[in-house]
Amino acid sequence: MGENLRLFVAMDLPSRVKSEIGEIMVSLVERYPGVRWVKAENLHLTLKFLGHVESSKVGGLCSALEEVCSEARPFRLRVSGCGAFPHQGRGRVFWLGLGGEVNEAVELAGRIDRKLEGLDFAREERPFRPHVTLGRMKRPMPCQDLVEDWTVFLQKIGTMEFEVVEAVLFQSILRKEGPTYLPLKAFSFKGV
Repeated sequence: MGENLRLFVAMDLPSRVKSEIGEIMVSLVERYPGVRWVKAENLHLTLKFLGHVESSKVGGLCSALEEVCSEARPFRLRVSGCGAFPHQGRGRVFWLGLGGEVNEAVELAGRIDRKLEGLDFAREERPFRPHVTLGRMKRPMPCQDLVEDWTVFLQKIGTMEFEVVEAVLFQSILRKEGPTYLPLKAFSFKGV
């Protein structure tokens, strides 16, 4: 029996986008002590969380992801608003919204979900909602002020648009100081 790895499939954000978002987070740390902010280098758009996977299954997983991603075409996304799950009145997760060709991301997540079901990964029960998690609340809290502050910053920055050309299989290594995301393999979008 091999080692278990905690894995997820995601689209990484460009460094410039991570850097600009990271600057906003740093400026709001003191104002919102009830939020555990995601490290800027860890910002991503999760396509599918896989959980603990036996290392012997990673080869088959990579083959399946290669097949799905090679059929996808590159697409453009942009940062578009923010909000909280389950809702702004009592948020537990603070997120950054995405616009642009989001249907491409939704379709890709669906194809990955269906393909990996054949490898005994459970299908997602909730509909896929493309977002980037920015922070988690230590306790549920009202998020209206947080959303307003972020909206002001995002308006100042202007359009942050970027091209998505690959999906990445990440290993999540949990540590006391927060998780580290290790990219294991990238899968290029080759469709036209």
